[in-house]
Amino acid sequence: MEINRRKLVALKQIDLSNIRVLCIEDLKHVKAFKRGTFPRRLNRRLSHWLYNFLAEKLANWCQEHGVRFEKKAPWKTSQFCRFCQKWDRRNRRGDQFVCRTCGHTDHADLNAAHNLAFLGLAGHYGVRSLQNSAFVQ
Repeated sequence: MEINRRKLVALKQIDLSNIRVLCIEDLKHVKAFKRGTFPRRLNRRLSHWLYNFLAEKLANWCQEHGVRFEKKAPWKTSQFCRFCQKWDRRNRRGDQFVCRTCGHTDHADLNAAHNLAFLGLAGHYGVRSLQNSAFVQ
């Protein structure tokens, strides 16, 4: 219960005054069809994961502060280059993102966060729907 309390305190310290849209990864089915592929220790950690609890609290808090809250598909967000609009699975190596097409480098998680923000502004659910639209050419 101490973990929940600490996370809620950290959540309340976020300044939402200059934020219009808050996007998070929709990780509801992150473990679907993965039985037996994760090590036992990681399975135990994921089974006690409080993602849904925190996502609900964050959604409620955003609603109270007038911030639009959206969940976006995490598919390929850390492998997609926001500058040249191309993705390649080889773009991500561990924590490093290096675009094979244009050479852009960044931290992989920071690149994914920028892509989630871009998806929120563009009004798309994920990279797949973004690539199929006329928005990216």
